[in-house]
Amino acid sequence: MYNKKQIVIAPGKGMGNFISMLGCFQTISKKINKKITILTKKNTSAKMYLNDQIFCEEIIYIDESKRGLLNIYYNFHIFLKLVKLLKSLNTEQLYVLHPSKKYVLAGVLARIKKIYAPGYRYQSFFLKKESKYYSNFFCKALDPLIESQELIKKIFKIKSLESGLLKFKKLVSKNYVAICIATSGFEKQWGIENYLKVFEYLIHKGKNNFIILSGKDQYKIENDLFLSVTKKYGNINILKTSEKKMDYIYKILKEADYYIGNDTGISHLAVAMGLHSIIIHGDCPPHNYSNLIHAIDNDKKIRSKTSIKKILFQKVKNKIDEILK
Repeated sequence: MYNKKQIVIAPGKGMGNFISMLGCFQTISKKINKKITILTKKNTSAKMYLNDQIFCEEIIYIDESKRGLLNIYYNFHIFLKLVKLLKSLNTEQLYVLHPSKKYVLAGVLARIKKIYAPGYRYQSFFLKKESKYYSNFFCKALDPLIESQELIKKIFKIKSLESGLLKFKKLVSKNYVAICIATSGFEKQWGIENYLKVFEYLIHKGKNNFIILSGKDQYKIENDLFLSVTKKYGNINILKTSEKKMDYIYKILKEADYYIGNDTGISHLAVAMGLHSIIIHGDCPPHNYSNLIHAIDNDKKIRSKTSIKKILFQKVKNKIDEILK
């Protein structure tokens, strides 16, 4: 007889959303005194940073559903595949950290007796009162992270969650400052002119080891930034990452002391790795799940595709002074 599994389904919207739930995962494992198996999507890159964590038994990537009427058959197929997976895992308890009813329904069809989920709208019909957070069908939805946190607090009757910090062997620090220009869209891009000012100010403060965190779409910006800084300041060590894979970025972040940059999945990874992180926000509101987050928002807190452009360098400079002092 196989040991019964403790399963957490946390599909997330991407790496950032998923990483922000680490405190939930750690708390579940600690309270039940067992390792958990996490079902998530490949775009969270969860295997990269969770496979060696003591609370995690296994990471399993599940298929993503597709939008549109033409994909009904495909979506039904992957739903049945999920039901079959939950049965094969011999699941004892299922924690669904997502408001979608399909994950709870999959648990019901897999004949899992103990299922916990936020209980938002149609989810609530499949859950017992003590197994959900929302009290009724008409409750106003909270932020997905908050509803998951509140669910875990209710289940275990606690007031706070675990730290959400990854445990790993930190490499010998080279005092790198990680500067992130990577984005999932132009509305999250603060701009090369601003980052030039950040480099110049940090060099003035005595910093000379940097990592530019970027993706393939930021190759040109990264190269222009690199050439501008190294031409003006010769004895500066800058690592570029636009042509590197995520596992390299994860490894090199172990040598960093601070993170400054755009609001993206890498910013959440930096926080989970224990780095004080100055995160510059644009179209999305700031996060506050960790005291390592130092959010920079536009003064009027207006959300638009261009709002990040209204954030002045002086505001970031002031936050740098607070952290580096």
